Amino acid sequence: MAKPDYKQLVNRYFDLDEYTQMIMRLLAVIYEPTNQSTFNFILKSYLVSNPIRELPFQIHHRTTPVTPTAPKSQQLPFRPLTKSLRKKLESKKIISFTKGGQLQCAQLLKSYLTHEAVLLHEFEGMKTASVQHISLQYFGYDSYLDTVKVKRQLHYAVHQGNAREILKLLDIQDPYSPLQLEEEHLLMEVCADPVDRIVYESWPQWLQYQVLNSILKTNLLHWSDATLFFELLETTLVNADPPEPVLALYTEQCMIRGEWQKMQRSLAKLDTIQGDTLRACLLFMQGDDDAVDSFKSVLARIRKD
Repeated sequence: MAKPDYKQLVNRYFDLDEYTQMIMRLLAVIYEPTNQSTFNFILKSYLVSNPIRELPFQIHHRTTPVTPTAPKSQQLPFRPLTKSLRKKLESKKIISFTKGGQLQCAQLLKSYLTHEAVLLHEFEGMKTASVQHISLQYFGYDSYLDTVKVKRQLHYAVHQGNAREILKLLDIQDPYSPLQLEEEHLLMEVCADPVDRIVYESWPQWLQYQVLNSILKTNLLHWSDATLFFELLETTLVNADPPEPVLALYTEQCMIRGEWQKMQRSLAKLDTIQGDTLRACLLFMQGDDDAVDSFKSVLARIRKD
């Protein structure tokens, strides 16, 4: 049987009653696998500490975020995650289990449902309850568990908009600096599995760039369809005055796609060694005799710098 795709999983989430949807959002915020009893402790802690706000249901089906007016608060009675409900969610493939029997939100839904929790003003309370019962730190020697904790930390930092923590976890100081391979994999697993347009648009521009840069660079090796990501780059990042790394990525992608006119317009704004290199490449691909001299000029500039 084929695995359900992202849209199918989202639709299955919407088919749940509102209380079970809240359970799914809490699982997404917890992020890492947990056992059923620990989850129920977290659920009870969250419900006791955080009154549930009644928000318009259409917030889930939005094209733009909905800001509710005069929300009311109510205390939902605690109903634990039972074995029967667990089996129901498993049959829908919206939760999964580890070999040790721990449950977690389906990977494809973690980012989207956590973003829903942010919009519904649940995230901070859910995170607090989660951290009380499942530490954000790991002090053992299992590299897998250590990686899971780091992913969870990045997951929280992204959805809180904590730029300082994101940069620390990605081991960069300049938001537009290139990532090392390990940090690139970390970013892809947390933010690009998959990339949801609504979630993507909630990120700062530099984080959008880092995600798209990693995806589009990887695409050069695997030749998968990256049209959607090129369109995101073109429509959301290439504005009147984009930062140099964004402009360089866009210029390179235009070259790969044979978009010569767009590439020429972009090159006019790119006065860097990388821009000179791409300009020489364009001349070469167009069969221009000046390409050789242009490459020589690039080499001279590299040696000088």
